[in-house]
Amino acid sequence: EFRLMILMYHHVCPAERVPREYAPLEGWQYCLSPQQFLSQLTSLQRWGWQFVSLQDYCARLAEPISSRARLACVTFDDGWADNFEFALPVLSQLGIPAVIFVVSGEMSGVPQHRRMSVIQLLSLRQHGITVGAHSSTHAVLPRLSAAALQSQVADCRHLLQDLTGESIDFFAYPGGRISLPVVDA
Repeated sequence: EFRLMILMYHHVCPAERVPREYAPLEGWQYCLSPQQFLSQLTSLQRWGWQFVSLQDYCARLAEPISSRARLACVTFDDGWADNFEFALPVLSQLGIPAVIFVVSGEMSGVPQHRRMSVIQLLSLRQHGITVGAHSSTHAVLPRLSAAALQSQVADCRHLLQDLTGESIDFFAYPGGRISLPVVDA
């Protein structure tokens, strides 16, 4: 029986608000409507899954498997404005914490208005949302030199820490692409 689950989302947005044209980095193919998102989360709650923060999730990994509740963690990649506008109300309604892995710099071809504003990022904490790092530009990390890789990881973390005034303790690999040097960085 599965007792651990991490749910990874990108966009939560009504179909009529999905842009007709967008950059490949935006990942609109990974979009749920707010109703679909609500339905997924409430179904999991009904089936006995307990939603916890990523910090609690990681801390509870040390527990024996037989004593663990069915733990689930909600994550979002990139820091999209629709996460704030449409996913956050659902999470708040259900009392579910989450983590949003934020790209701290410019993303190629992506209009800034589709990404969370600084004010939105700063208000996430009061809604039970943790900010995590997701690189400076959503680069393909395994293809970078050691110096560029270090810059993508460290600069993102430092910028987000300076911005939020909080420790940034989690990192999600852009596109899930990893290598040993990426993990080390």
